[in-house]
Amino acid sequence: MIYVFVQVIVLILCNVASSYPCTTFVLHHRNRLVFGRNLDCFSGTGLIIVNPRNLEKAALIDPSEKPSKWVSKFGSITFNQIGRELPFGGINENGLVVEHMTLDNTVYPSKDNRYAIGAFQWIRFELDNYSTIEEVISSV
Repeated sequence: MIYVFVQVIVLILCNVASSYPCTTFVLHHRNRLVFGRNLDCFSGTGLIIVNPRNLEKAALIDPSEKPSKWVSKFGSITFNQIGRELPFGGINENGLVVEHMTLDNTVYPSKDNRYAIGAFQWIRFELDNYSTIEEVISSV
């Protein structure tokens, strides 16, 4: 039994050294949700940006694609490391929290003729347009 346990620990340590996972958690505390997250990889500096409502937006995508366009319904605060419109996560004025977590083996659909938006800007889109998780899920 000890031998199997040691093998499992060694495998976990080997995988941790070669991957960059993220951690996200939500705790229930006195009728409130407490949210936390981290990036377990080096990501450099970042910005905390206040995003007002009622701004016109367009997806930052390849010129060969049709950009999604919208007007922000809700204000938000986002944590950005790539650029102003490309947050890793944030919270909007209604309390909706959306965060990016990396899954290296993710396979995205092939490009087609639908309107497009990148993964990071999709976070902005969700924070700009929805006030609950149920609204986000029903929009997909």
